[in-house]
Amino acid sequence: MAGGPVEIVEQAPRGPRWAGTAALLALLATGVTPNDVYPAARVSGGTGTIRVTFPDGSRAEISYPAGLSLASLGARPYTGGTLAAAGGEEFRVLTAPLYGEAETAAGMTFEQRLAWAGNLRGTLGPDGFLTLSAGGPLRLSRPGEIRDGRLVGPQLWLGGLSRCMLVVAPVPGCARLGGTPVVLDARHAIAGSACRDGYYLAAAGDRGFVREAIGGVRVRPA
Repeated sequence: MAGGPVEIVEQAPRGPRWAGTAALLALLATGVTPNDVYPAARVSGGTGTIRVTFPDGSRAEISYPAGLSLASLGARPYTGGTLAAAGGEEFRVLTAPLYGEAETAAGMTFEQRLAWAGNLRGTLGPDGFLTLSAGGPLRLSRPGEIRDGRLVGPQLWLGGLSRCMLVVAPVPGCARLGGTPVVLDARHAIAGSACRDGYYLAAAGDRGFVREAIGGVRVRPA
């Protein structure tokens, strides 16, 4: 992921509105360089392996059919955050825009902006992945957390430049998720999903990619 300052910014939705306008963590980039982390891949016997770090700091090893080339898709963080205030709770989505675009915050009072900026911290690890922490009245979504029927806990989004995309999210128990979906932009409709071994997978793209991703990707704690 590109280096540089980390800001909380506001992005107006380009598709259907969900849970208000999404607040985004934008790592400011120049030109059209994708705002992704490209982890090093090990390939052996037709199987690729990458190591990743989720926004909550947990780490995992992802193995996959080498033909999927997951490392070349790049990875971006996603999670939710809730700010407790006198008037109630305010939920926001935190992610890294694909091209690092920064937009003026909207829909937040000056006090709310101060509260978010003063209680949210982002740290870039040596592997390039962004880890978030929060304090005071701000709470980050827990792994497997569901809000308004959507999975909003820490996730990694692999891909986005093309139609092919894979979402990986740690969950404490697959059985309780049921048919809970993840949130993607309008360009990437989920075509397949699975949950096993404590990780939720959702894939978008052509049939071959979705079939191999859902059937062949395995994730385990690192």
